[in-house]
Amino acid sequence: MKYRRKVKKLFKDKYDPKKYHKKDSVFESEDPERIEDLQNRDLISEEEYEPEQQDNKSVLDQNASDVVAAINSDLSKEELQALFTKESEGKNRSTVLKHIESLVKGEGNEPGAS
Repeated sequence: MKYRRKVKKLFKDKYDPKKYHKKDSVFESEDPERIEDLQNRDLISEEEYEPEQQDNKSVLDQNASDVVAAINSDLSKEELQALFTKESEGKNRSTVLKHIESLVKGEGNEPGAS
């Protein structure tokens, strides 16, 4: 089972020291003990992350620069594609669409990238 939790505080991944998990990104793991450890240290939320209910509704309602800052490669390819579709059917901002497209193609180079 894959667990998905929202990151509460910036932290360095103990298994990959070059990888940082940024606040408000999504942490994924199949290890329930790892999830419990991070929750006990107050680094991730206790609730399962549900992107459709939490982020996808409101993230695209922001201005383009805030949307670009909020959407990162911590999201799955499916989530990014859903955001791309929603943006193209809605405000259709080229800056946002290009950013999402670059993340889907794996061209994003953010420090918190998964």
